[in-house]
This record gives sequence, C-alpha cells and structure tokens, in this order.
Amino acid sequence: RGRLKSLEEGLREAAEARLRYPEASLKNLAALMDPPIGKSGMNHRLQKLMMLAEENAENGEDADKGLPRIIEQKKD
Repeated sequence: RGRLKSLEEGLREAAEARLRYPEASLKNLAALMDPPIGKSGMNHRLQKLMMLAEENAENGEDADKGLPRIIEQKKD
C-alpha cells in the first residue's frame, strides 16, 4: 500500500475504497467518495489505476500485485 501515497488524491481515495470494500458495486464505491461521484467517474478512476499498474509492469517496476484485485469492478 506504500504506492498509494504517491497517487493523486482522487485515485488514492478510489483505491482505498476498493481495498476496504472489495465486494462493493461501482455505484456504492462512488457514493463513498468525498464528495460523492457518479458511477462513470468511479469507473474512470479504477481504469486509470489499472493503466498505471500495467505501465509499471511493462517498465519492469515491481507493480503492486494487489492492484489488479483492487480494480476488479462490480457493475450494477
């Protein structure tokens, strides 16, 4: 979770919410944001996190192994 600290606030908040509530839907995760955002906004944040994890892996960096699990989405 050390890499979470280096993320911009919105992305960090989304990743932390997914970690805390792995079974939550996009709608429920979006409602947890401060201020709350829409499902599409939450989806965008989680997709951005996945892209960052993939870029780190492609660059040979030790990507957070848990990040893809964080990103797995439950759609409503």
